[in-house]
Amino acid sequence: MKQYLETFLRNFEYPEECAELLSECFDRIEAEQKKHALLRAALAAYAENRNVKFAVTEEAVKGLTEGLGFPEYTVWLLVWILMSEHLKELYVQNGIDPAIWHQSMLDLKCKAEECRNVKGIWGTFVASWFPNFYRLKRFALGRLQFELAKFESDRFVCRDGTVLTRGERVLAVHIPKSAQPLSKENCDASYQAAATFFAKEFQGGNVIFTCNSWMLYPKNSEILHEKSNTRRFGEEYEIISVTCDPPGEHPDAWRIFDVEPNGDIDSLPEDSHLRRAYKAYMQGGGITGKAYGVKLMPKRVIY
Repeated sequence: MKQYLETFLRNFEYPEECAELLSECFDRIEAEQKKHALLRAALAAYAENRNVKFAVTEEAVKGLTEGLGFPEYTVWLLVWILMSEHLKELYVQNGIDPAIWHQSMLDLKCKAEECRNVKGIWGTFVASWFPNFYRLKRFALGRLQFELAKFESDRFVCRDGTVLTRGERVLAVHIPKSAQPLSKENCDASYQAAATFFAKEFQGGNVIFTCNSWMLYPKNSEILHEKSNTRRFGEEYEIISVTCDPPGEHPDAWRIFDVEPNGDIDSLPEDSHLRRAYKAYMQGGGITGKAYGVKLMPKRVIY
């Protein structure tokens, strides 16, 4: 198990500081008989049932963290990494390209870096985000991530006349932070890969993508310049509903600035156009928010 951990950290090029911390955390768990048994029981529960309830893993992590001397965020990251070994086996058993496993597991590193930036700790503060990866429900296909979901609005008529109703099968799109730019080329390649990967779920018809994100917020067309990848990404969706944040509150600010929101807008970093533009907008009293939208990929694009 230790060898797998070290190989994983090396192959995914984790920062040395993070890799050493996770290795030390693992050694500490292994040195205590009860925690050693608890860790193996958690991994066995997943090996027996990939749909094991999150609460079961959560209870194990709390037990591992108690008196360990390492933050719970760090323990969560360690457990998810160790569970990825069985997930890789599931990919093979289900005939899924191992390269997709690798792309999907990059999200662990992404969230580790995000946790270090926002919380000052190597680990993950969004542990509940990962189960669908491990249940073979969410997949990274290039720049974007996708999973089958149900349409969340009562009824919506798309520009091409397609009528969508609540509960209809769709592909939910997620936009992880990545070294890959959110370019049209990269996104189009991801949509194409998802349309192919999930083709049988749509029986040769339109593949329906939905996204619920601050990146779809209509005000982005005013906040960001016309060449912004974030703005372009959102403008490709037909907006169904918009949710505005309360005045003076910016709950998604950490996604943009990599810092814990604390109301001090003036201290936010300005090291990119996106951050400078959003900071200026917020300083001016601008209301932030998010939107739920839909994007159709006609069946002719798939084949």
